[in-house]
Amino acid sequence: MSIYSDDTDGLHLLQTYIEDTLPSLKREQVCSILDKCLEVGVDKPTDFKYVSEGDLSELNLKKVQLRKLLSAFDASDPDAASLETQHKSPSGVLPSASSPSHTSSGWSTDYSVPWDKMPAALQKDLQRKERPLPSTRRQMVRIIVDDISAKITHKPGRKHLCNIASKIVCHYPHSFQDQLGGTVIGRGYDSLLSQLETRIANITRVTKPTRAVHDIDSDSGAERPAKKIKASTSYSTQNWQPDLPHDEDVDSQNDKKIAMLTMHSKEVWDKAAVAQLLSDTYSTLRSVINSGATSILTIEAEWPFLFEEIGMLEHFEKLYHHS
Repeated sequence: MSIYSDDTDGLHLLQTYIEDTLPSLKREQVCSILDKCLEVGVDKPTDFKYVSEGDLSELNLKKVQLRKLLSAFDASDPDAASLETQHKSPSGVLPSASSPSHTSSGWSTDYSVPWDKMPAALQKDLQRKERPLPSTRRQMVRIIVDDISAKITHKPGRKHLCNIASKIVCHYPHSFQDQLGGTVIGRGYDSLLSQLETRIANITRVTKPTRAVHDIDSDSGAERPAKKIKASTSYSTQNWQPDLPHDEDVDSQNDKKIAMLTMHSKEVWDKAAVAQLLSDTYSTLRSVINSGATSILTIEAEWPFLFEEIGMLEHFEKLYHHS
């Protein structure tokens, strides 16, 4: 049995209880409450009967909200007492992914991360509240994407991946939340979301075969040797869409993208390091831009250096093949 079974069921019940009791809260607020509850020893709704308002006084909640949270669960109420039975799932952080409801537009709300399939190294990291190695984290992303593709859809969409990434970080902030010096970067789950999106894009990408032109000699009728069609430049540029460097792959590109997000959040940048990372990830960024499927706001959030002078110059030089 997975080491997560008891803990993650309790976390899911606790999150569901908080959301049901205070439905107006934003996800970030729910995560903050969840973290504080775990800190004081609350890991399931029934534990609230042992908690006082003072234990949760640090939360940015109105007094009425706090009282609702502490008083909504009444063990003497048959309906409340059955809360855990109603919401409990056999394994995983969230209810079973095999539920028919996953065919609806809100399937990610009930999606169950297949924690039982995760490597032992990741399980230990989560138990110890430690950050997993990049390779272990990539393995987790592959398992999640493969599970979604096999059970639900090959094209889950950004909204659903955002929901899944947010929930994972909410349950395991010490292991996955984007932080720098104790400060949360962005929404806290952008790097994990980016990894999920990159993995989805990688497995759904269709590689087009190289076309060849076969000319027929008008006199002899013989077929002339095939000529490969060279990739044409666009808008007089030389590097409109280059291939990945031979020593790079999707995972290494994503690692460098995450590194740039971290570097951008600092007050002082190592310009040489930034320039090198921009150069290394140029092909991937061109793919994002050329696809036309990503909004400017999203590109700015995920590739912030492109909107800084250093990034603009580096990108221009690569695009026009200037040395």
